[in-house]
Amino acid sequence: MMDEKSDDGLMSEIYQLLSQTGHVADIATLIDKKMTELDLSERQLSSILGIERPSLKRLKEGEAQKVDMLTALKLIQFLNLEVGEFIKLYVSSLPPASIGSLEKVRKANYIVEHFDLKTLKKTGIIDSVTDYDAIEEQIVQQFGLNSIFEYSLEVAYPIFSRSKRPFADRMLEYWVKSAYAKFQQIANPNPYDKASLEALIPKMRPYSRDVEAGLLTVIKALYNLGVTVIVQPYLMKTHVYGMTMIVDGKPCIALSNYYNKYPTLWFTLMHEIAHVFYHFDKIKTLGYHVSGNDDLYLMEPEANMFAREILFSSDKVNYIRQFIDSPRVVEQYAEQNKVHPSIIYSIFIRSLEDAHPGADHSSWYARYNHQLNVSPDRAIKTINTMLHGNVKEDAARVKQAYTSAVNN
Repeated sequence: MMDEKSDDGLMSEIYQLLSQTGHVADIATLIDKKMTELDLSERQLSSILGIERPSLKRLKEGEAQKVDMLTALKLIQFLNLEVGEFIKLYVSSLPPASIGSLEKVRKANYIVEHFDLKTLKKTGIIDSVTDYDAIEEQIVQQFGLNSIFEYSLEVAYPIFSRSKRPFADRMLEYWVKSAYAKFQQIANPNPYDKASLEALIPKMRPYSRDVEAGLLTVIKALYNLGVTVIVQPYLMKTHVYGMTMIVDGKPCIALSNYYNKYPTLWFTLMHEIAHVFYHFDKIKTLGYHVSGNDDLYLMEPEANMFAREILFSSDKVNYIRQFIDSPRVVEQYAEQNKVHPSIIYSIFIRSLEDAHPGADHSSWYARYNHQLNVSPDRAIKTINTMLHGNVKEDAARVKQAYTSAVNN
């Protein structure tokens, strides 16, 4: 990833010129100076440059607002200028209206380079793919920026500059940056306590049985130990289940409602907790980790195994296998092991996938769809964040839910 905080070279100098209010030497002045030095008449200069005298007169008087490329090249030769010098001189003499149009192009170009506009419109985050003023306003308001250019210079810059990994997918970048901005706004004041997290982990599973409040209760407990968890909606094209990043030295987890299944949400939470507990230093070096990415590929099976064993261990899967088609028995066993029955079915299917790699898994999901199809909506209704609207307000709402529970 190019360091966007570094000097952008010629264009940076040009925009510095645009912001100046004092007198700047212009092309017309340099032409007059060169004519005086060489004792040239306008007729001679017109002949040298191959420019009609009326056009030359307008250029000398600073009235020509547009210079074609061939004329520019001729003037560069005559004035013995570098191309960059000529451009800066030309830009410095532009009238305000021309400068404004140049800035609009600059912003529009930045927007199309950094955002997948068609997908953002499909998801309802923006209203148009061609009204760049409106797009800028919506994104600036969402992230609380002073200008659209701060999206790359300010939003999650500490994370991205440290990772130095390019983002081929602009939607994934948007999802990650949105989560980071919320973590910054939440600003969990509690120190990260790894020992207390280790003690809490085996106590989490029973809360899965309370669809209404169990997940929120666990997330609040994690918050009190310095681990911030948010639920952020799935975004088209991202294929993200979860992400772990280190913000201000503390672990932060973002869960996606990918597939919109209750057991998947719990499995992803445990998977990301494994990354926090075992891979904190690695992720701190990288800046962030989206589960499934290559940077922690060798650690993904470890995190998956951790999640399975915490929620429903392999020996329990082996026992219930013979009764898996008897919902009443599964429910009784779930109650006995203090876990939601949908998690049993979910982990059972994962064990089938491991045992039969390459097989068509869709039939298994279809067979147990009724048992798996538990919506997470009730579990996340008070803590689900948005991908549109104001990040600051969204984060404040979620933080209020966490702190009110912690203090009660």
